[in-house]
Amino acid sequence: MTRLSADGGKILYSSFTYSLFVPGSGGVFYLYDPLASNGVFYRRTLDDPPFRGVRCVANAASGAQGDFATGMIFTVKGPSIGSFLPATGRGPNNFLAGTEIRVEGRPCSILYTSLNQINAIFPFEVYGSPRMIEMEIFRDRVLVGKVSRFLNYADPAIFTIDGSGRGPAAALNEDGSLNSEDNPAKVGSIIVLYITGAGEPITSERTGTIATEPGGALKRKVTVKIGNFFSPPSSEGEVLYAGDSPGSVRGLVQLNVRIPTDLIDHGAVMTRLTMIGSLLTSRSEPPVTIWVK
Repeated sequence: MTRLSADGGKILYSSFTYSLFVPGSGGVFYLYDPLASNGVFYRRTLDDPPFRGVRCVANAASGAQGDFATGMIFTVKGPSIGSFLPATGRGPNNFLAGTEIRVEGRPCSILYTSLNQINAIFPFEVYGSPRMIEMEIFRDRVLVGKVSRFLNYADPAIFTIDGSGRGPAAALNEDGSLNSEDNPAKVGSIIVLYITGAGEPITSERTGTIATEPGGALKRKVTVKIGNFFSPPSSEGEVLYAGDSPGSVRGLVQLNVRIPTDLIDHGAVMTRLTMIGSLLTSRSEPPVTIWVK
């Protein structure tokens, strides 16, 4: 819902509406409040500030709304759901600057909170069979939003340079340098990718803790396919390591992958993920790429 200036050249107001929306006359409309116990409609105008509440829950790597996965780093957006002053956490932060998120009674570790955005880690303690779950968001102990999503085995996505979930991956070459157009990786060399949404690890992890050494092997195999449309179907990278990224929060998964020697593509090359046991793959459009020479 958007309000434009008289000449149509400037956006004065823009917001998502609730699913139940009733238009009125003279700029008046009515919105359903999902937090009200009796299903209340409120009279609003475009001059009123939007209700606080959840508008978007997405994988932090892809930016795509979809399923939850154990240990996934995710982003919640909505008006007035987080802290008035931005705050960043490192390590377990179940209550950061008045912000709290719970899933099935288990706290999510908060990585970042601001007025309209929260970044957090889905609790490792919530796992098991795929099912619908409810997430609750609190600010200063007051419930400000609820959202229901499907908990799947995995919802993998690759982190990219610009954080959009598309385009060049935030990848390292074998020598530890940043992979880029001016610094491409060689065919047959090792590339390091960073993903989230990989699901439950073999060993139990504490949500929000920092990995001090390699570990945290995944329960499900990760397959990385590298190549554009003209590459052989067998252009599958050899995954040498899939687990914790030392020095980073658990939930960020590091993949060390050997670029296939039969790869015939060069330049920006498509890189896709598949996790056995999950029906999901990375779904970025345009796709995530790495630079290869």
